[in-house]
Amino acid sequence: MIVNNKNKRSHTHKAVPHRHPQAPSDTYKGMPLYDIPFSSELEHTRAYLAVEQALYEDSLFVEYDTPHTWFRVPPLTLQPIVENAVKHGRDPYAGPFHISIRTRKTNSGSEIVVTDNGRGLLPSDNEEPHIALKNIEERLEIMCGGSLTITPGDGSGTVVKLTIPDSTPQ
Repeated sequence: MIVNNKNKRSHTHKAVPHRHPQAPSDTYKGMPLYDIPFSSELEHTRAYLAVEQALYEDSLFVEYDTPHTWFRVPPLTLQPIVENAVKHGRDPYAGPFHISIRTRKTNSGSEIVVTDNGRGLLPSDNEEPHIALKNIEERLEIMCGGSLTITPGDGSGTVVKLTIPDSTPQ
């Protein structure tokens, strides 16, 4: 028996996203409100930088000084900061671009510092918001009471400092 499927009507159903029973019900600008181990975020950032280093060969150098990784951060916290440095700070005519990623334990929590020797903050940067950085700042504040500060580097470049307070027992 041969069946002609051309005349049959097909019914399409909208796919309903499956939510893991333990997943958070709230989101912030499309990002789930949960945190991940910093070591996972660092691994993701290392992978991103490895691709960029392959692309820019001898003009992108990264230094890691991350002895403290035993804390949690919102997902996509470090990688977009580093990506912002590569995309906006790197000047292809100014010689090698260096990025440093450091972590340390403080009396009140954890600190991540990303520095670069790039173009630095331009006067127009204060007028035009950096959406990714603003989103990270807001998520840090909402999700863990953390903060993000951006300052000019010594002589050139930019310093981005994230502070993540220790979790309070509940």
